[in-house]
Amino acid sequence: MYDPRYKFIRVYTQIGPVYVVQIKCALKGFTMTRTKLVEKQEGTDAIKKTYSCFEKKFGLVPNLYKVYAAWPEMFQVMKNQYHVLFETGRVDRLTKEMIAIFVSRINNCQYSNVWHTMFIRQAGDCEELISSIREDYKNAPISDKHKAVLTFSDRLTKIPYAVTDAEVDDLKHFGYSDVEILEITMVVSYCNAENREVLALGVDFEG
Repeated sequence: MYDPRYKFIRVYTQIGPVYVVQIKCALKGFTMTRTKLVEKQEGTDAIKKTYSCFEKKFGLVPNLYKVYAAWPEMFQVMKNQYHVLFETGRVDRLTKEMIAIFVSRINNCQYSNVWHTMFIRQAGDCEELISSIREDYKNAPISDKHKAVLTFSDRLTKIPYAVTDAEVDDLKHFGYSDVEILEITMVVSYCNAENREVLALGVDFEG
């Protein structure tokens, strides 16, 4: 459950067909990003090129990637990993974004939740669906197949050592192949890692 001390100011900015939701946190004592944010003029040529792509797509550069840019080799790794996990593969993008906002909710990671909420809106789903996934996925208006994915995500996030054959068999029951189960596992793991990076380094919202 989110810390009730958080207060939010929602600012909706339309960028082409995409609505970017920026939420500025007004929690007393909340720290700014704890490590350096590398600005465009400071980056390598490859980083500058990626920043330009972000600016064209979102109108800004995500602060998490400005943090990654302090380690150029890792910047490329994280950019490529995101591309492979979320923009390619056999599992559809909507399912992956559902996993992302679900896991970010568990980890109380506001930053990742906001960004992935934007992406799930791009996939065409409504506020009611987003809210229901966050609050009570078992009664959300989603398929049993998606509920199985979120049950697996919940177990892998909270108590990974307790994942059993039953959770994996449930995914197989709904038609997921071994490769797709690997893909789902990698997405859940990626989201947990991203949340921990954001929370540990105090990555703040853009703007």
